[in-house]
Amino acid sequence: MFELAKVNEVFVDFYKQLEEAKKVNEQTVFQYETPAGNKAARSHMYKLRQSKAAVESKRKEAKKESLDFGKALDSEAKKITADIEKMIEVHEKPIKDIEDREKLRVANIQASIDNIKYAGIDKELNEYFLNTSQEMQKLYNDVFALEVGEEFAEFKTVAFEAKDGTLKRLLEKIAELKKSEDETAELDRLRKESAEREQKEHDDRIAREAKAEAERIANENAMRKEFEAKAEQERVEREKKEAIEKAEFEKQQAVDNAERAKREQIAQEERAKLEAEQAIERERIAVEQAKQSEIDRQNAENQLVANEQAKREANKRHIGNIRRQAKESIMELGFSEVDAKKLVMAIHNKDIANVAINY
Repeated sequence: MFELAKVNEVFVDFYKQLEEAKKVNEQTVFQYETPAGNKAARSHMYKLRQSKAAVESKRKEAKKESLDFGKALDSEAKKITADIEKMIEVHEKPIKDIEDREKLRVANIQASIDNIKYAGIDKELNEYFLNTSQEMQKLYNDVFALEVGEEFAEFKTVAFEAKDGTLKRLLEKIAELKKSEDETAELDRLRKESAEREQKEHDDRIAREAKAEAERIANENAMRKEFEAKAEQERVEREKKEAIEKAEFEKQQAVDNAERAKREQIAQEERAKLEAEQAIERERIAVEQAKQSEIDRQNAENQLVANEQAKREANKRHIGNIRRQAKESIMELGFSEVDAKKLVMAIHNKDIANVAINY
């Protein structure tokens, strides 16, 4: 049996330390917000963790011997149980084979019973896969002729019940299908009679409409002939009137044309006179414009020459100012005016390499 005293002996050195640590832990209050208090709290926790590590080390040391014993115990027990299991398997296999054969036999019988029980039905969709009473009647006859023999063994009664239930179910389905087929046949008959009646009414209506259409066409032809005769008479009278009006119009048109030709001739003569006068005026204006253009051109050339001369004078003055400023700057360095002027001209003429005046 497990002895608590032996466990206490392992940790006897730690019990006194634990009591002292509890007292210190309960009585000590740290100022965690201050750096010193925070550091003291961390130091206290570090000492507690050291004690915890010492206890864990002692536990592992004391437990090692027990673990070695437990491992040896497990290994030996495993060998013994393996030998016992081998002896069990010798007898268990024949029993399991018998049980498997029995399960297979029962499963086969159950499958046969299910074939009877679900005859004509798709088990997954839970609906009949036959659609007519004739097909269902043939299936009923096949199930009715099925003999439930000794192959169903102790499930023979269950097979009989499944057969009776299936025959009853099939009879109900056959009656349902026959009723539906009879209703469909009656509906087809009524639909056919209705279609024949509608066809006769349609034919009669077509005949009446054809007769009415023929009468309408005859009336329209008579009216059209009467209208055409009247229209022809009106056309002859209208053409006669139009011929008289045309002759009178052409006569008046000839008079109007003669007067218009006379007016156009007078207008043409006046236009010719006006155009001649306008041509003389345009020529005079052109001569004056040419003279003015020449004056403007000469003025522009004179202005351009004056601008160029002013630009050259301004540039000359600008260059003179730059050279003078450069000369004065050199003279400030101690050069004479003559030497300073020579040096400026040498720079201007690019006689000194890598030195230039910025104008």
